[in-house]
Amino acid sequence: MVDCAEEKVDWDAIFSSDTEDEDAAKAKLQKKVAEATTLKEEGNALLQKGFVSEAATVYRRALAAVWAPYRQRQDRDAVAAGVAADLNLALCHLKLEAWEQARRCAGRALEVEPCNAKGLYRRGVACSRLELLDAAEADLAAAAQLQPGAADLRKELAAVRARLQRVKGKDRALPRGFLEAAADGGDTCEEKKCEPQEPEEEKNDEPEEAEWAVTEQV
Repeated sequence: MVDCAEEKVDWDAIFSSDTEDEDAAKAKLQKKVAEATTLKEEGNALLQKGFVSEAATVYRRALAAVWAPYRQRQDRDAVAAGVAADLNLALCHLKLEAWEQARRCAGRALEVEPCNAKGLYRRGVACSRLELLDAAEADLAAAAQLQPGAADLRKELAAVRARLQRVKGKDRALPRGFLEAAADGGDTCEEKKCEPQEPEEEKNDEPEEAEWAVTEQV
């Protein structure tokens, strides 16, 4: 049996140990944030030189450095570094025409900053290329409210709205029995061929070149 009266607990040592552990954890986190910041700057330099794939690789390393505290919202600086890395990755994916990846990266950043104009714009462009026109319009319209002077943004939004109008107009013009015929295996190829296509110059635009959508996250 333990004699509780005689057992002594060195509380000072216990609390001192806890404090040392906390300090070590903070120092480790600060090191990770510094690493992510350095990597972001390296990625920015690569992207400005046109090395998009290489920049994306560096941004992924920056994101990995702060992934856990970023996703768990544990530290303000880590979250800011994660948002910057995700937004820059979204930019790279847009340039590489990896639309789904761009949408996911921008979406993660928007979970933290729902009113981030760059995030809204880049996700909107990705949704547009994925033919998610309603989602694209919502994001681009929100970005336009935040950045009303961005000409490229207004152009992208106008193009999406025009495509939406054509799609909705076509849906209203479908003959009765069309859906039933399609379900029975009817030939709808002609209908598909007649779908309005996005003008080539819109597909090849680099909308992220505007001043407000530069690479580096502020």
